Amino acid sequence: MNKMLKNLVYVVLFFALISILPKITTRLQKFAEQFDPRTKVAVIKIDGTIYDSSTLNKQLLNYFKNKDIKAILLKLECSGSAAGSGEILFREINTLKKKYPKPIISFVENLCASGGYYIASATDYIIAPGSSVIGSIGNTFSYMFDINKLLKQNHIEYSDLKAGEYKLATNPFVARTDQDKQMLQSVLDSSYEQFVSDVATARRLSLKSKDEWANGRLFTGKQALKLGLIDKVGGPTDVIEIIKEKALIDKEIKWVRKKKKTSFWDIWKKTDDSDKMFSFVNALCTYIESRYFNAGLKY
Repeated sequence: MNKMLKNLVYVVLFFALISILPKITTRLQKFAEQFDPRTKVAVIKIDGTIYDSSTLNKQLLNYFKNKDIKAILLKLECSGSAAGSGEILFREINTLKKKYPKPIISFVENLCASGGYYIASATDYIIAPGSSVIGSIGNTFSYMFDINKLLKQNHIEYSDLKAGEYKLATNPFVARTDQDKQMLQSVLDSSYEQFVSDVATARRLSLKSKDEWANGRLFTGKQALKLGLIDKVGGPTDVIEIIKEKALIDKEIKWVRKKKKTSFWDIWKKTDDSDKMFSFVNALCTYIESRYFNAGLKY
């Protein structure tokens, strides 16, 4: 009985220690940072196609407002975005640059196209390797199906009620009229002109030559450099040099990024069933070390 009670006390103490560890480590980390000679640069990773700008907007605002962050690096592997999301991020970056001045640099490893490039064009400097794919500027499009003929072939009747002449313009069950097509094309044209105009202003490009760099064209990094779509053909070493130059940093850089939230339950589920407790403790130690003691970032 005494042995069981002792083990129970150990377990309670263990979990009590775990519960207060974040507060202790946070305070220790803040104390240690006072003696850290490195300069903080934030990293925001933008992957895939963007349909919601809220998370990225929040990160941008936090890093721009944080006086300890001296520069921001956008690491893009982005094939595009919804029209509104790309424009929102473009405008947010421009607004925050004016309100909280600090350099923001874009680094592309493989692909930065369409809405991804829209976002990158708002930054102060774009670096990409020569074989990367850049562009698709103004590639504004919309997918719509027209299955009206299929319904007729299968003798399926479809009826609808509408209020407004153009309410059925995107309805796949109804054949589009010429007026519908003209209206939809005007929407796409307006979006295209907005995209191209913003990029031209941000990158100081001539709208007279937009057929050379816009129209949805794709370019290699080497070609993009000649057209003025990027500022340098290079890699991570060049990124560090440019950030230090732009942010007037003469020390080593401490990379800062948003930490992934991992719960203890996530750790427990991933541990080996054959020796659950040993594996859990091992995974927990790794988690604590990575979350609270590894401040550096490699990319």
